[in-house]
Amino acid sequence: MTIKEALNWATKELKKAKIESARLEAEILLCYAQNSPTLPPRRREGLRRGFSRIWLYQNPTYNLQPTTYNFYKNLIARRKKHEPIAYLTHHKEFFGLDFWVDRNVLIPRPETELLVEEGLLNIKNKISKIKNTNEKCKNIINIIDVGTGSGCIIIAIAKKLKIKNKKLKIKFYATDISKKALKVANKNAKFHKVDNKIRFLHGDLLKPFFKIQDLKSKIQNLIIVANLPYLTSKIYHLSPSLHYEPKIALDGGKNSLNLYRRFFKQLSVLISIKPASICTIIEIDPTQTEKIKQLARKYLSNYQISIKKDLAGRNRVVLIKQ
Repeated sequence: MTIKEALNWATKELKKAKIESARLEAEILLCYAQNSPTLPPRRREGLRRGFSRIWLYQNPTYNLQPTTYNFYKNLIARRKKHEPIAYLTHHKEFFGLDFWVDRNVLIPRPETELLVEEGLLNIKNKISKIKNTNEKCKNIINIIDVGTGSGCIIIAIAKKLKIKNKKLKIKFYATDISKKALKVANKNAKFHKVDNKIRFLHGDLLKPFFKIQDLKSKIQNLIIVANLPYLTSKIYHLSPSLHYEPKIALDGGKNSLNLYRRFFKQLSVLISIKPASICTIIEIDPTQTEKIKQLARKYLSNYQISIKKDLAGRNRVVLIKQ
């Protein structure tokens, strides 16, 4: 089977399954099949030759090895069932960085990049406001990613944040209730060489952070980012294409905001202790804007609430500040 023949066959198969970008995905999966580390070393054609989509078009008559073609057929069969291509290739780009993903974590979405942008902006604003002081704790900024999943948000922030002030200390934390998700996040942190910066904590929302802190004396400057499940159970169950992704990362319960309600309750504990400054940045579904505002006002009555829109002009990120 030549490259041209394989691509033509795969494109037709994917079109039958109503895959919109059939040709592009056929090419991506063929490149992955040739480079896949799941094949025995002697059969990883891509590791020898460095196959790319450009190479495919330059060598349409190249004959694929049987092991490569069989692996490719398996990938196409799985994609025809609408398994996300990110899970097939274990690759997803987010904020210009490459992340490993599997079915234990949510696939990073482009709209979530706005959460990183706002996180970086607010961290820099907080840095500019911090003045020299003899109190060491006031020169510390704590950044927490709640429900980290693949770790894409906290890793992107840790990777992109550049600190010139040597007296300032940034502490990065990430929590998740899934131990399997934390393994993926740790793997990504090591790949991006920020594993020495981020402390990954297992547990429910903010609770693992509470356990490691002397809340009354250490928390001063706190920035929290969170992309929690916000689909209703009904929408989740009526969307078969989402069923490959972990339910725990998507299903927000009957009214879609069960997790955010618990999150705000826990956050109110921090507020009652009155740290120097707290900024909370969360992602929402645009239709939930008013519900989220009501929840925020219930638990954080003295805080200011603002909305940031995504590139499509839809409400996407909520900022809650003092």
